[in-house]
Amino acid sequence: MNELSDTSSDRREPRRHSDRTAQACLALVLDEIDYGLFLLDPRRQVQLANRAAHAQLRATRSLRLVDGVLAPGATHDHALWADALDAAYRGLRRLVTLGRESERLVLALVPLSPDPVLDAARRVLVMLSRPQICEELSVHGFARDHRLTGAEAKVFAALCRGVEPTRIATDGGVALSTVRSQIASIRAKAQVTSIRELVQRAAQLPPMVSSLRN
Repeated sequence: MNELSDTSSDRREPRRHSDRTAQACLALVLDEIDYGLFLLDPRRQVQLANRAAHAQLRATRSLRLVDGVLAPGATHDHALWADALDAAYRGLRRLVTLGRESERLVLALVPLSPDPVLDAARRVLVMLSRPQICEELSVHGFARDHRLTGAEAKVFAALCRGVEPTRIATDGGVALSTVRSQIASIRAKAQVTSIRELVQRAAQLPPMVSSLRN
Protein backbone atom coordinates (compact mmCIF):
# COMPACT_ATOMS: atom_id res chain seq x y z
CA MET A 1 0.00 0.00 0.00
CA ASN A 2 2.81 2.37 0.87
CA GLU A 3 4.63 1.49 -2.35
CA LEU A 4 1.49 2.28 -4.37
CA SER A 5 1.10 5.61 -2.58
CA ASP A 6 4.73 6.52 -3.18
CA THR A 7 4.44 5.62 -6.86
CA SER A 8 1.33 7.77 -7.22
CA SER A 9 3.10 10.66 -5.52
CA ASP A 10 6.10 10.27 -7.80
CA ARG A 11 3.83 10.45 -10.84
CA ARG A 12 2.14 13.62 -9.62
CA GLU A 13 5.37 15.47 -8.92
CA PRO A 14 6.58 15.66 -12.56
CA ARG A 15 3.13 16.90 -13.56
CA ARG A 16 3.25 19.67 -10.92
CA HIS A 17 6.72 20.64 -12.10
CA SER A 18 5.52 20.69 -15.71
CA ASP A 19 2.55 22.89 -14.76
CA ARG A 20 4.79 25.35 -12.93
CA THR A 21 7.17 25.48 -15.88
CA ALA A 22 4.28 26.11 -18.30
CA GLN A 23 2.94 28.93 -16.09
CA ALA A 24 6.38 30.53 -15.87
CA CYS A 25 6.78 30.36 -19.65
CA LEU A 26 3.31 31.83 -20.15
CA ALA A 27 4.18 34.75 -17.89
CA LEU A 28 7.34 35.41 -19.92
CA VAL A 29 5.38 35.28 -23.17
CA LEU A 30 2.74 37.74 -21.92
CA ASP A 31 5.44 40.17 -20.78
CA GLU A 32 6.70 40.39 -24.37
CA ILE A 33 3.31 41.55 -25.70
CA ASP A 34 2.66 45.27 -26.10
CA TYR A 35 -0.96 45.05 -24.93
CA GLY A 36 -2.00 45.34 -21.32
CA LEU A 37 -3.53 42.02 -20.26
CA PHE A 38 -5.34 41.18 -17.02
CA LEU A 39 -6.75 37.77 -16.15
CA LEU A 40 -9.60 37.95 -13.64
CA ASP A 41 -10.42 34.91 -11.53
CA PRO A 42 -13.97 33.76 -10.65
CA ARG A 43 -13.99 36.17 -7.68
CA ARG A 44 -13.14 39.06 -10.03
CA GLN A 45 -9.68 39.40 -8.53
CA VAL A 46 -6.67 39.97 -10.79
CA GLN A 47 -5.02 36.58 -11.12
CA LEU A 48 -2.39 37.58 -13.69
CA ALA A 49 -1.17 40.83 -15.28
CA ASN A 50 1.66 41.42 -17.72
CA ARG A 51 4.23 44.24 -17.65
CA ALA A 52 2.35 46.30 -20.23
CA ALA A 53 -0.75 46.23 -18.01
CA HIS A 54 1.17 47.51 -14.99
CA ALA A 55 2.82 50.21 -17.13
CA GLN A 56 -0.54 51.42 -18.44
CA LEU A 57 -1.98 51.51 -14.93
CA ARG A 58 0.84 53.82 -13.91
CA ALA A 59 0.23 56.05 -16.93
CA THR A 60 -3.56 56.45 -16.78
CA ARG A 61 -6.19 57.63 -14.33
CA SER A 62 -9.02 55.88 -16.19
CA LEU A 63 -8.36 52.50 -14.57
CA ARG A 64 -6.94 51.51 -11.22
CA LEU A 65 -6.18 48.43 -9.16
CA VAL A 66 -7.57 48.45 -5.63
CA ASP A 67 -6.92 45.47 -3.35
CA GLY A 68 -6.49 43.22 -6.36
CA VAL A 69 -9.68 44.43 -8.09
CA LEU A 70 -9.84 46.48 -11.30
CA ALA A 71 -12.00 49.58 -11.07
CA PRO A 72 -12.63 52.71 -13.17
CA GLY A 73 -10.84 55.83 -12.06
CA ALA A 74 -13.90 58.04 -12.56
CA THR A 75 -17.14 57.65 -10.60
CA HIS A 76 -19.30 58.15 -13.70
CA ASP A 77 -17.75 55.00 -15.27
CA HIS A 78 -18.59 52.63 -12.40
CA ALA A 79 -22.02 51.54 -13.66
CA LEU A 80 -20.74 51.07 -17.21
CA TRP A 81 -17.83 48.93 -15.98
CA ALA A 82 -20.04 46.86 -13.66
CA ASP A 83 -22.51 46.10 -16.46
CA ALA A 84 -19.73 45.08 -18.88
CA LEU A 85 -18.06 42.88 -16.27
CA ASP A 86 -21.35 41.19 -15.33
CA ALA A 87 -21.96 40.42 -19.01
CA ALA A 88 -18.46 38.98 -19.42
CA TYR A 89 -18.95 36.62 -16.51
CA ARG A 90 -22.19 35.50 -18.15
CA GLY A 91 -20.19 34.56 -21.23
CA LEU A 92 -20.70 37.67 -23.36
CA ARG A 93 -17.88 39.65 -24.97
CA ARG A 94 -17.92 43.35 -24.23
CA LEU A 95 -16.04 46.46 -25.39
CA VAL A 96 -16.04 49.33 -22.91
CA THR A 97 -14.51 52.82 -22.98
CA LEU A 98 -13.42 54.44 -19.72
CA GLY A 99 -12.30 58.00 -19.14
CA ARG A 100 -12.61 61.00 -21.41
CA GLU A 101 -10.61 62.73 -24.14
CA SER A 102 -6.83 62.26 -23.67
CA GLU A 103 -7.44 59.85 -20.76
CA ARG A 104 -9.79 57.63 -22.79
CA LEU A 105 -9.02 53.92 -22.48
CA VAL A 106 -10.74 51.15 -24.44
CA LEU A 107 -10.94 47.67 -22.90
CA ALA A 108 -12.09 44.37 -24.36
CA LEU A 109 -13.60 41.90 -21.90
CA VAL A 110 -13.33 38.34 -23.14
CA PRO A 111 -14.98 35.46 -21.25
CA LEU A 112 -12.80 32.37 -21.13
CA SER A 113 -14.71 29.12 -21.43
CA PRO A 114 -14.09 27.00 -18.34
CA ASP A 115 -12.92 23.42 -18.47
CA PRO A 116 -15.86 21.42 -17.05
CA VAL A 117 -13.49 18.67 -15.91
CA LEU A 118 -10.68 20.66 -14.31
CA ASP A 119 -12.40 23.87 -13.27
CA ALA A 120 -15.97 24.92 -13.99
CA ALA A 121 -15.47 28.50 -12.79
CA ARG A 122 -15.34 31.19 -15.49
CA ARG A 123 -12.47 33.64 -15.88
CA VAL A 124 -12.36 36.88 -17.84
CA LEU A 125 -9.50 38.29 -19.90
CA VAL A 126 -9.29 42.09 -19.93
CA MET A 127 -7.31 43.52 -22.86
CA LEU A 128 -6.32 47.20 -22.86
CA SER A 129 -5.98 49.28 -26.00
CA ARG A 130 -2.43 50.14 -26.98
CA PRO A 131 -1.36 53.70 -26.09
CA GLN A 132 0.28 54.11 -29.53
CA ILE A 133 0.30 52.39 -32.92
CA CYS A 134 3.46 50.43 -32.25
CA GLU A 135 6.13 50.10 -29.61
CA GLU A 136 9.59 51.66 -30.01
CA LEU A 137 11.20 48.23 -30.36
CA SER A 138 8.92 47.39 -33.29
CA VAL A 139 9.76 50.72 -34.94
CA HIS A 140 13.48 50.02 -34.58
CA GLY A 141 13.01 46.56 -36.05
CA PHE A 142 11.11 47.98 -39.04
CA ALA A 143 13.77 50.66 -39.58
CA ARG A 144 16.60 48.13 -39.44
CA ASP A 145 14.91 45.62 -41.74
CA HIS A 146 14.13 48.30 -44.34
CA ARG A 147 17.55 49.98 -43.98
CA LEU A 148 16.23 53.38 -42.97
CA THR A 149 18.77 56.03 -42.05
CA GLY A 150 18.79 57.46 -38.54
CA ALA A 151 16.88 60.54 -39.68
CA GLU A 152 14.35 58.43 -41.60
CA ALA A 153 13.81 56.21 -38.57
CA LYS A 154 12.97 59.28 -36.44
CA VAL A 155 10.51 60.51 -39.07
CA PHE A 156 8.91 57.06 -39.29
CA ALA A 157 8.55 56.89 -35.49
CA ALA A 158 6.92 60.33 -35.47
CA LEU A 159 4.46 59.32 -38.19
CA CYS A 160 3.55 56.27 -36.10
CA ARG A 161 2.71 58.61 -33.22
CA GLY A 162 0.38 60.56 -35.50
CA VAL A 163 2.62 63.61 -35.86
CA GLU A 164 2.05 65.67 -39.02
CA PRO A 165 5.01 66.30 -41.39
CA THR A 166 4.89 70.05 -40.69
CA ARG A 167 5.28 69.40 -36.95
CA ILE A 168 8.06 66.88 -37.60
CA ALA A 169 9.93 69.54 -39.57
CA THR A 170 9.42 72.16 -36.86
CA ASP A 171 10.46 69.83 -34.03
CA GLY A 172 13.50 68.66 -35.98
CA GLY A 173 14.54 72.16 -37.03
CA VAL A 174 14.58 71.24 -40.72
CA ALA A 175 12.70 72.33 -43.80
CA LEU A 176 9.38 70.70 -44.64
CA SER A 177 10.84 69.74 -48.01
CA THR A 178 13.52 67.72 -46.19
CA VAL A 179 10.91 65.79 -44.23
CA ARG A 180 8.91 65.16 -47.39
CA SER A 181 12.03 63.81 -49.10
CA GLN A 182 12.68 61.52 -46.13
CA ILE A 183 9.08 60.28 -46.22
CA ALA A 184 9.39 59.58 -49.94
CA SER A 185 12.57 57.58 -49.27
CA ILE A 186 10.85 55.62 -46.47
CA ARG A 187 7.90 54.85 -48.75
CA ALA A 188 10.24 53.63 -51.49
CA LYS A 189 12.18 51.38 -49.12
CA ALA A 190 8.97 50.00 -47.58
CA GLN A 191 7.37 49.68 -51.03
CA VAL A 192 4.21 51.60 -50.14
CA THR A 193 2.53 54.40 -52.05
CA SER A 194 1.27 56.69 -49.27
CA ILE A 195 1.77 57.77 -45.67
CA ARG A 196 -1.53 56.11 -44.82
CA GLU A 197 -0.32 52.77 -46.16
CA LEU A 198 2.96 53.24 -44.32
CA VAL A 199 1.18 53.80 -41.00
CA GLN A 200 -1.03 50.78 -41.72
CA ARG A 201 2.14 48.71 -42.13
CA ALA A 202 3.31 50.03 -38.77
CA ALA A 203 0.01 49.07 -37.16
CA GLN A 204 0.53 45.50 -38.40
CA LEU A 205 3.93 45.13 -36.72
CA PRO A 206 4.17 42.48 -33.97
CA PRO A 207 3.36 44.10 -30.59
CA MET A 208 6.80 43.66 -29.00
CA VAL A 209 7.61 45.54 -25.81
CA SER A 210 10.83 47.42 -25.32
CA SER A 211 13.76 45.60 -23.76
CA LEU A 212 14.30 48.68 -21.57
CA ARG A 213 11.92 47.89 -18.72
CA ASN A 214 11.25 49.70 -15.48
